[in-house]
Amino acid sequence: MKIPDRVEYFFIMRLATASFILTPFLVFFHECMHFAVINAIGMKAAFCSFSQVGIAGFDFTASGISKAIVFYNSDPAKIALEAISAPIFTLVTAMVFLILYRLEQDEMFWCAAFTPLCLRMIGVFTLLPRIIEKQDIPNDEVIFAHFLKLPVVPTVLVSLILGLVCICMICMILERGKRLGFCVSSLVGGSAGYFIFERIVGMVLLR
Repeated sequence: MKIPDRVEYFFIMRLATASFILTPFLVFFHECMHFAVINAIGMKAAFCSFSQVGIAGFDFTASGISKAIVFYNSDPAKIALEAISAPIFTLVTAMVFLILYRLEQDEMFWCAAFTPLCLRMIGVFTLLPRIIEKQDIPNDEVIFAHFLKLPVVPTVLVSLILGLVCICMICMILERGKRLGFCVSSLVGGSAGYFIFERIVGMVLLR
């Protein structure tokens, strides 16, 4: 039976399903970028959870990483490069999938462009009060700014604005009547996939 258009205006099951599958893998690739760069700069990387990679034996915070720098006799600039590498990867990946969607008009490409980037920006935004309070938290932009001696809050705000601009570009490529359904479906499916995979991997692989 054909799904009524008014239902698909708000929620599209095929997009939610695609996002449920794609988002955890793209989040994992984000973390794999951290893993690769940490090893490349001469430190030992470890998965703390499905969605967090750090330096083995040290907290993934500015204070924890400062201890790792002393332990490995490393350069703070390398740590800054490591911290920002994965956010750049996510941003570039989103733009590549957006181009693929424009060329192929395949909804899965749109989901891959939108959901991981949007979820990451939501995550950074929810941390903003703690960042303003100068708490020592595991956040890529905070660590990047700290080790390059940049002002932390403006750096995070620049990241948020850049991410928001990219999200707007991804949404504006859609016809007006599709935007709500695409965004809601992708976020619901992607969030569910992310949290379920996080729990499964945490219970089964990272015990």
